[in-house]
Amino acid sequence: MFPARREVLRQKSGTLLETPLPLLLHALLVEERHATLELKLRNLEKRVFFEGGVPVGCESNLLHETLGPSLVEKGKLTEAQHHSALAESAAAGKSLQAWLLEKQQLSAFDLFKHLQATLGRSLLDAFRWSDATWKLSPAEDQEAPVRINPMQLIFTGCQHLPVSALEAQLATPPSEVFGLLPDAPSVQDELKLSAKETRLLQAIKRKATVAELCALPGFTAEEVHRRLYALRLLEFVDTASAIAAMPVRSRPTPVPQLEPVATSKTNEGLSFLDDDEAAQNLLVAEFLSFRSRDAFELLGVDVDTQGVALQRAFLTKANALSPLRFKNAEART
Repeated sequence: MFPARREVLRQKSGTLLETPLPLLLHALLVEERHATLELKLRNLEKRVFFEGGVPVGCESNLLHETLGPSLVEKGKLTEAQHHSALAESAAAGKSLQAWLLEKQQLSAFDLFKHLQATLGRSLLDAFRWSDATWKLSPAEDQEAPVRINPMQLIFTGCQHLPVSALEAQLATPPSEVFGLLPDAPSVQDELKLSAKETRLLQAIKRKATVAELCALPGFTAEEVHRRLYALRLLEFVDTASAIAAMPVRSRPTPVPQLEPVATSKTNEGLSFLDDDEAAQNLLVAEFLSFRSRDAFELLGVDVDTQGVALQRAFLTKANALSPLRFKNAEART
């Protein structure tokens, strides 16, 4: 159903009509590409930056998708604060993002969540650009990369695709049976599913026909086909006939589990409370600024520090800022 991923990326450019955006994003993810994806739709432009196949930033010429205006739109800054911050950051030779972080005009955690949400909205909007052209160019370093879940992005984005991109999926016979791929990871571990999407997945696990899936309560036929398209592209599900034709893969030898190394209690960081705003802001502020700072400055040591002292400084910093000290999985990200 879908062309080989390497064939997709070998093209370097094309149209989203010929190569739908979900296909491009999945190919970049699986191939773990560092790249810039340029999208153009008449006078509209977006440049999406990828690190290891994960979208980490987006530049857009849509005003509401730029940092300052989007903060004003969401009530995070007033118009006066925005214009003042723009002037002051330009005078200091810093980006607006770095200036807001330095002056603490909003918390680091709020800024990060806003950047993350704006990136998600900007990318979801591009799923509707069926007539856009695309081009892959070399990667560009981002001042403060903002990671989002690329698989969730693709799954959600497929719900916004124009119907023309789903013609092959919509033509699937009602008698076609779908099932889970045998070696696929757990869908629930990778995606946040609604209650009705979970029911759809349970039906696919039992091997159901397209007609049976479309008869599930709460779904239209088009909604079922959109989700099948996404789950198939993400390599969670396929037709029963395609699964039966797949070669049997030799399963890898299980890796023996090692006993955890005992550590001194004095070196263990205390768990952060999931609602500890100070801890969240500290972690996010460090994350948003680490690429613009010198390595020795980050560690808080002199430039001539070497050997054990440098290692100790690194381990102390890593332990102090580890997101794993949050109990809640969402807070860890």
